[in-house]
Amino acid sequence: MSFKKLMIPAAIATLALPFSAHADDDTGFFVGLGLSRADVSANQFDESQNEPAFKLGYMLNDNYGFELDVIDIGTTSAQQRNIDVGIVAISAVGSYSLTERLEAYGKLGAAEVALSLKQNDVDITDEESTEFFWAVGGELDFGAANIYLEYNRFDGPASSNINVLVIGAKYEF
Repeated sequence: MSFKKLMIPAAIATLALPFSAHADDDTGFFVGLGLSRADVSANQFDESQNEPAFKLGYMLNDNYGFELDVIDIGTTSAQQRNIDVGIVAISAVGSYSLTERLEAYGKLGAAEVALSLKQNDVDITDEESTEFFWAVGGELDFGAANIYLEYNRFDGPASSNINVLVIGAKYEF
């Protein structure tokens, strides 16, 4: 057999190796719970708050999956101004193993964002809208249990910008 005929199968096997290294480690359902730090900017309101974040998803294989996120930023009060934000998001997830234990991922999807702004108990805005969002993150993989850190960017109603940083734990079934 010639050298050239051996090079093609060897090259294909080499390129496929990273995708088969964790053959069935990350496939299936997962659930996650985290602590989020949300920064909300809307109509001259700028507030930050820590709140829980929840995720539920399914990985089709080690690289692609779907995820549902729920983040209730709650009500923050400052100078007689209240901001209440709730987010429900669905996204496609793309993941890549950087090492045996470290993964990087990105998410693209749509989010239903509910925003309520009040000043001196007077409604300034109370709107809901479905908006495009994106996120990037990293994950330490310990088998079924993982630790993740991710940044989410949402554009909400009333020209609001919502930045959410989440650190949490994820369990894969």
